[in-house]
Amino acid sequence: MTQDPNSAPAWQARIAACKTERQRLVSEWQINVAYRAGQPFAAQSTSDRISVNVDWSMTRAKHAALFSQTPSVTVSSSAGANLSQFSKLLNDRLTKAGAGPAIDEAVIDCINASGIGAALVAYEARTEEIDVPTVDGMMASLYTMVGRAVPTTKQKRVTSARFLLDHVSPDDLLWDTTFVGSDFDKANWVGRSGRVFWDDAKRLFGLKDTDREKVCGDAKEPNALRDTSNQTQPYSEPSMVSFDEIWFRQTSFDASAKYFDGIQRLVFVNGIEKPVIDEPWNGQRFDEQTGQYAGSCKFPLRILTLSFISNDPIPPSDSQIGRPQVDEINAHRTSLLLNRKRSIPIRWADPSRVDPLVMSKLMRGDIQDVLPIVNGAAAIGEVARAAFPREDHDSAQIARQDLTEGWSLGANQLGQFASGERSATEAASIAQSNNSRIGYERARVAKFFTGVAEVMGGLVVLYDPAVPDEARQRLGAEFSYTVRPDSTVFEDASTRFQKLSTFLNLTMKSGLYDPASVIQEMAALASVNVELKPPHPPQPEEPNISIRFSGEDLMNPAVIALLQSRGVIPPPQSPQPAIGQNPADMGPGLERITKRTDEV
Repeated sequence: MTQDPNSAPAWQARIAACKTERQRLVSEWQINVAYRAGQPFAAQSTSDRISVNVDWSMTRAKHAALFSQTPSVTVSSSAGANLSQFSKLLNDRLTKAGAGPAIDEAVIDCINASGIGAALVAYEARTEEIDVPTVDGMMASLYTMVGRAVPTTKQKRVTSARFLLDHVSPDDLLWDTTFVGSDFDKANWVGRSGRVFWDDAKRLFGLKDTDREKVCGDAKEPNALRDTSNQTQPYSEPSMVSFDEIWFRQTSFDASAKYFDGIQRLVFVNGIEKPVIDEPWNGQRFDEQTGQYAGSCKFPLRILTLSFISNDPIPPSDSQIGRPQVDEINAHRTSLLLNRKRSIPIRWADPSRVDPLVMSKLMRGDIQDVLPIVNGAAAIGEVARAAFPREDHDSAQIARQDLTEGWSLGANQLGQFASGERSATEAASIAQSNNSRIGYERARVAKFFTGVAEVMGGLVVLYDPAVPDEARQRLGAEFSYTVRPDSTVFEDASTRFQKLSTFLNLTMKSGLYDPASVIQEMAALASVNVELKPPHPPQPEEPNISIRFSGEDLMNPAVIALLQSRGVIPPPQSPQPAIGQNPADMGPGLERITKRTDEV
């Protein structure tokens, strides 16, 4: 008998298969985390061992190169609407929801722990039931006048609401094990495992008091990335409820579904066989008139990967790829330590040539021992020490080069000069601190962030009362979410100021935009507190006239009138035209001009 693909047993089988695969991967992920935490050795040992924590510095450097600041999102509409106010509101909601820490943690997961990171975008509201009249105000007044109770009905009212953006640990991820791509929006389903307290579970999942004994218990997961083996008595929370939350495309598991964008939400609580929630996801709303979904058509669980291996959606992390080289570097440093410890300077002395009393004192030396050796050449000498082989140093250097290639972080990308000759080209490479591989991974992080912003934007449009009317009227329109190129990387104030200055100089006279916002940002970068005022309208420029004449021309009334109109000489005292007047009577300006002409 064929099983319904949307039945509870079918979903539980998919979740169980994913958890089995996840448990296999977590054993490797735990080692990656241990290496970065400075615990690369599986067991303690009495022998001397050196651990070079390369993963710590490399992870921090690459994280800073990929995501060191939260960018601002710009929202535009296919209908050409101005959504600047909505963009500001969305950026504010992302900041308050904690977009920066969530993206940070997901990127670090990809680099160090698991090669995959995730963040969950959600809307949550607290409600209360109130009595709402079932009649209008006039009828309610009549009921009151005749002494009858106004008929009411129970209705829920939102008392508090919030937008959530939480990091999801890789050991809580659930994914379709048959999916073989890298864009998880094309997967049939995604999900996560979670744990909440009983009171929250009762409210979120509609549980009853009779379900408490079945669902509550020790919710400590055996596959946690954090190593708690060194805790003598790990704490156990008996009032926790474990659950599995799934989002899937309706068309993939329901033959009657008509639209590809429809997303269904499914929640299983441990201890209850049937799903406690099986409903359309509240992050989208279907418009019957347009036949489109308002809100978001992407999964609320956003997943990030920085690379792809054919037919394997979960790639290894940089730490896992570079682990053999780190082991080789640790072995080399341990060998150096043992060589230095055992290669202690030792002297010898010829007992036939050294006084026995002196020989006895030398042999009792606390710091450096003396061995009695018969040698006719000298009375006292030093025993030759074994030198550490040069090829071992070369092998360690090769291992470090292999490691930097795997991480795509060389000395220049780490802000350091490489060994060998230094040139202007290399200095420019250090200033740029980028290459094509880092640029590719940075673009994937930016795409991950815009996907998070798109889901958050859909929730804001549906539930935030502060949304501008222009955006709310276009619930069915396709919004485009973009970020400025390389905006995920931190820029110092001087670099940002220089970019704005260049942009302002090149475009300000075009009149295509209001430069007030650019000038305001430049003032903030320069630590100058100014209040911008409306600019004065520009005055038309006066024509620049150049005149050459001789001294005889000064007797020409037209020349005198022209000089007076340009302000070169003061106007005459009399309103009559300056015709036939003596230049000495025309003012000091004309006197100077006449004198200069006579000199020439």
